Amino acid sequence: MTNTEALDGLLEGLAARADDDNNWYTLPPSAYCSQDVFDLEVERVFRRGWMNVGHVSQIP
Repeated sequence: MTNTEALDGLLEGLAARADDDNNWYTLPPSAYCSQDVFDLEVERVFRRGWMNVGHVSQIP
């Protein structure tokens, strides 16, 4: 499964739940345990650029 397929599947699941009288409050289980979704998050969130984790004054 490619990242695009994983994302499409997740979006379809979310859309199906949204039509269910809004009786849901969390993402589908695959969003938390799918290696494909994890890889997509790493690619889209963490590899796009530098992440600021603190200020230089916080380094001892």
